[in-house]
Amino acid sequence: MQIFCSGLGDKFPDITNASRRIKKSEVELCAKNGVGPIVEIQVGLDGIALAQAKPPRRSR
Repeated sequence: MQIFCSGLGDKFPDITNASRRIKKSEVELCAKNGVGPIVEIQVGLDGIALAQAKPPRRSR
């Protein structure tokens, strides 16, 4: 995000991704360096799945 907001031209990316929304400080850095307008697009959702194996049955 820092490189994205650092400026315009061949040395800087035109698009970037993150697993979070852009921070206010990053928006301010982009504006300071003439980068904008910024458009955020949600592509997916992060998630965590928890699973536990069923214990084996004991024979009697």
